Amino acid sequence: MVILLMNFEDVRKFDVGGAVSRYVADLTRSKKMLIYQCVAIILKLFSATRSTRRMYRWLGNWIGQSRRKKRFNTTYIERGKWLLDRLTEFGLNLSPSSHVLELGTGWMHFYAVFLRLFSTTQITVFDVIDNRQLSALQWTFNKLPGYLKKYFLLNEKKASLIQLLTNQIASVSSFEELYKLLEFTYRINPAGDLSSFEDNGFDLVFSFDVLEHIQHDDIIDSIGSYYRVLKPGGYLIHQIGLDDHLAHYDCRASRKQFLTYSESEWKFRFENQVPYSEFLTLFENRGFEQVHASVLREPESVIDLSIAKQYQNLSLEDLEATRAFLVYRKSAAK
Repeated sequence: MVILLMNFEDVRKFDVGGAVSRYVADLTRSKKMLIYQCVAIILKLFSATRSTRRMYRWLGNWIGQSRRKKRFNTTYIERGKWLLDRLTEFGLNLSPSSHVLELGTGWMHFYAVFLRLFSTTQITVFDVIDNRQLSALQWTFNKLPGYLKKYFLLNEKKASLIQLLTNQIASVSSFEELYKLLEFTYRINPAGDLSSFEDNGFDLVFSFDVLEHIQHDDIIDSIGSYYRVLKPGGYLIHQIGLDDHLAHYDCRASRKQFLTYSESEWKFRFENQVPYSEFLTLFENRGFEQVHASVLREPESVIDLSIAKQYQNLSLEDLEATRAFLVYRKSAAK
């Protein structure tokens, strides 16, 4: 999922033409990363106005839905299994009366639906924009049972139940039917505001590749809202992509390419405003109990980079970090 940084207010302060000129200059200086630079231009142009953002979402759904039905992405299963393993490890036994909130549910609600295959529970899927792709979701979950045996030892009864549910998913004609089948609630709020949810309402709040898209000025309030909606004793589970998301489009770019840019260059290109160590501090300052925190480090991603001044005070762990795995708990006494 790609969420662009520039909002409508930014456009008033930002000379789009001048930015394009700077990006074209970058193309000349950095020919070996042409795709990376071109994607930066295109995404920023799409973020210029409300109309171009709508066009971006339409194109993303049209192109992305077709692409997602060409190749099954087993990374989804690996991350879904990581979520299930953490629930087992830390004794969070979800029941039909449990309430779960997925933040940034994305194109296919993959992780919420995946969780539902293994646990009968009440799930609310939440996002800031509507990027839903029903046919891609159905194609993916139709293929899923054939891949599960590589990752799970399922008894015959459980395998049959999963196959039955995926068959039912394949037969729905709308998201409304899907939500009725799975007992999901779908909620959209363009500002990412959780104020419509009651205090202490969820046993679990989780996300994959979402928190890195939240602006630095907003992250404290967001973490506070997660704390508020969790029940005492509830769990917060996140995987956070700490790499340069533009590098996903160009294999020649470093996974931490954004570390080379000055603040003035960076703010019109990149996300990931919060490093790994600061996430840990922010969660703990809000009162969460750390249950698990680890990070995937890729030293090779920074070896040949000229680190910009604004990042030179970061620890080596922060510089090399490309993915964070976090589990926090709200104290049962709160």
